Amino acid sequence: MTMKTRLRHAALVAGLITASCAQAQGSCGGANGVLFGYAGVVNLFPVSAEYYISENPTCFGGPLTSYNQINATSFAQANAISQSFAMQQPVAGPEPHAQAPRLGMSAGGNASQWNIWGNVNNNDTRLHYLSTMASAVRNDTKITTATFGADYTLTPAMTLGFSGAVDDGDGSGQNDGLLIDNIDTRGWLFAPYFGWRIDNSLALDISAGWGRGKLKLDDANTQAKATRWFGAANLNYSRWLNNWQFSSRASYLHGVEDYDDTVDRATGTPFIGTRAKNTLGQIRLHTQAGYWLDGIMPFVSLAYSNDIYRRTTLYGAPSHPAGRDGWLIGAGVNFFSLKNGLTGGVVYNHESGRSNQKFHSLTANLSQRF
Repeated sequence: MTMKTRLRHAALVAGLITASCAQAQGSCGGANGVLFGYAGVVNLFPVSAEYYISENPTCFGGPLTSYNQINATSFAQANAISQSFAMQQPVAGPEPHAQAPRLGMSAGGNASQWNIWGNVNNNDTRLHYLSTMASAVRNDTKITTATFGADYTLTPAMTLGFSGAVDDGDGSGQNDGLLIDNIDTRGWLFAPYFGWRIDNSLALDISAGWGRGKLKLDDANTQAKATRWFGAANLNYSRWLNNWQFSSRASYLHGVEDYDDTVDRATGTPFIGTRAKNTLGQIRLHTQAGYWLDGIMPFVSLAYSNDIYRRTTLYGAPSHPAGRDGWLIGAGVNFFSLKNGLTGGVVYNHESGRSNQKFHSLTANLSQRF
C-alpha cells in the first residue's frame, strides 16, 4: 500500500468518526455539528467531504437543496409569466371568437392594452434516497411562491411587462429516522418580460429575473444567503377544433443560486468551504386539451421535463440522487369573462417517473385587462 493510499484511508476514517458524532447530535451547527466537521475535512481531508453532504443535505446550500429552490421559485415565476401571456392570446374559440373584436382582443384595441395579473404556486417536493454510506436520507420541502405582474400591449403583436415574486418555504431533513434539522427559506425576484404574438395560434415569451434568497436552519441557528437569477424562453401554440382547445408549450429554463458561506447566526462566524453556486438548466414539453363550456374550460395536461444541465461548485457534492427527467400530469379549469376582461384558473400537477423524488403542486392565477 502506497503512502498516498494510507493517507486517503486515514482521511476517510477521520471523516467518518467526526460525521458520526455530528449525525448523532442531529444538528447542522455547533462545535461538533455537520458544518463544523465539513469545514475541517475540506481543509484537511477533502476525500471525506462527500460523506457529509450525502448524509446531511439539509445542512448545505448545495444542489440537493438548491435545485428544489430554483424549481419552486425562479422556474415558478417564469411559468407564471408565460401562463399569463398565453391567456391573453387572441382566442379563436366559440364564444370568445364572437366577443373578441368588440373587446379589442384580436385587434389590440386601446381599451385593453393594460393587463395586471397574479399567480400563487404551492409545491411539495420529497427527496428520499440512500446515501453514500447506505443511510436512509429524507429531504422534504414545501414552498409557496406568489408572483404578480403588469404588462402593456405595445402593438397588436408585442407586449412588454414586469413581474415580482416572493417565496416562503419550510422543510426538514432526516437520516435513518433521526432529525438533521428544520429549514426555513425566503426570497424574492424581479423579472421583466417580453411577449411576441407571431400569429393567432403561435406566441413566444422571454423573461429574465434577479433576486435574493435565504436558507435558515432553525435548530442549528445558521443561515446562508444567496443571489438568484434566471432566464426562460417559451414557445406557445394553441388550436381550436369546435369546442375543443389543444395547446402546447416548449420551454427552456435556466436558473442559478449562488450561496455565500453558511454562517453561525449568533456569532456571524462563517463555516469555511460551504459557499456554493448551483446551476440548473431544464427543458419542458407541455401539451394540454380543454373543452369550452360557456366561459369555463376544464382541461387535462401532460408535460415532460428533463434537467439537461446540473452544476455545483460545492466541494465534494455527490451526484444528485433524483433522476434527471419526469412526467408531470395535471388537471384544472380555466375561466374567461371577456365582457369584464377577466381570466383565471387553477391547476393541480403531480410528477412521476423521476427516481428518488416525488413532487406535486397546486397553482391558481387571475388576470384583469383594462
